[in-house]
Amino acid sequence: MPKIAWARKAFNAYNAIKKGDNVYDTENNLIGVANGVLARATATSDGSVNLTNNKWVSGKVEKIQTNEGSTHWKTFPDCQIS
Repeated sequence: MPKIAWARKAFNAYNAIKKGDNVYDTENNLIGVANGVLARATATSDGSVNLTNNKWVSGKVEKIQTNEGSTHWKTFPDCQIS
């Protein structure tokens, strides 16, 4: 039976990450927890999500785990963190 490679499902951080969700970098290090503050997308840039440590995440993320109270998101390599 041949092996099947499944593609990862990418979400836009602005649309996917909600208040209280944990955000991890590509190496599974916790970047921060979303605090519910969002910056709207424009014609030339994706929207951004603010984290409790005052970092901003913009770009594609992947859902990695769902717990009772929060969802965990992992950033893609091209995701911008500032």
